[in-house]
Amino acid sequence: MSSLDTLEMEGLRGIGRAELEFSPGWNVFSGRNGVGKTTCLEAIHLLHAGKGLRAGRNVDLIQWGGESALIRGRISGEGGVETVVVVKSREGTVIRVDGRPVHAASDLARRLPLVLIGQEGLELLYGGPEGRRRYLDRIMFHVEQQEFLAAWQAYQLILKHRNALLQQAAPDKELLHWDSELVAMGESLHGFRVAALSRLVEALKGLKQTLDFLEIQVGYDPGWRGGTLSEAIQSARRVDRGQRYTHVGPHRGDLVIEMDGHLVKAVLSRGEIKRLTVALLLAQREICQGQGGALPLLLLDDLAAELDCEAFAAVMSVVAGQGGQIVMTSTRFVGEEGIAYPQGARMFHVEHGTVRAMP
Repeated sequence: MSSLDTLEMEGLRGIGRAELEFSPGWNVFSGRNGVGKTTCLEAIHLLHAGKGLRAGRNVDLIQWGGESALIRGRISGEGGVETVVVVKSREGTVIRVDGRPVHAASDLARRLPLVLIGQEGLELLYGGPEGRRRYLDRIMFHVEQQEFLAAWQAYQLILKHRNALLQQAAPDKELLHWDSELVAMGESLHGFRVAALSRLVEALKGLKQTLDFLEIQVGYDPGWRGGTLSEAIQSARRVDRGQRYTHVGPHRGDLVIEMDGHLVKAVLSRGEIKRLTVALLLAQREICQGQGGALPLLLLDDLAAELDCEAFAAVMSVVAGQGGQIVMTSTRFVGEEGIAYPQGARMFHVEHGTVRAMP
């Protein structure tokens, strides 16, 4: 299991400088809204993926008036202890692990796997299919890392080549080779996603009683209708040529979650959608542990503000049972009525751009 031992950040959004030591269990950042609690989680996400929580320019991550933002983390894993450094500047991004340059986000993700449950993650079921494809792909990345990553990268490269030929109006004889390559890698990628779906269904069964979400049906749209991928590619060739891109394949797939034949986002309340989305994300974390992978670090961004008291208590119960390292933010403070954080939690207070450890 990987864990984040220390975190340093300098010039990141509203945080001037902070040096923090984490517990391998619970860690809680408390403070009022707008003081920088989520920035602390964003620093961790930068160590995981090399990018922030929201799409944007590097300059948006840098403290006003500064030249760069630096994030450094010491990560303990099966291979020992490594230091990851991410520097964001107006000129670009530099990432190093123990002083060596790193260029692939996957190299970071395997060192510090994580699951984020926050405002962005709770849009999983409302957003487009791309986010749900990434959700399934993250499951397989952490469960069968090398095999899945090789298939995913090969498929993306083949798709890029085929689309380039369509843009050039290349003759059929040039397309045929890439069609067969696309089918081979597409079927492999499809197989990984079907395996992820099977694991997801089982994990949700185990979580249903505690999290008490409604009865749902979980399926996968592979990105083509009926028959084999090879047949779909052939049938779509005229349309592909007309619009100059590939219309069918796993790059068009989607995780489909329904209730009584309707998409859940059309029939469930926002509160019910939030509860279900949290279940999906906790299931993702559980699958990684259950299949022999590393238990991902869990980031909880002010979850108490997103769920009612009963749902929040249920989530905390599941998280406590899963174990591992948890970093959460909260606007509630120790000593407030009804507030009790897990025993041994390391507490941090965020105020006016400063972060300090609490005794």
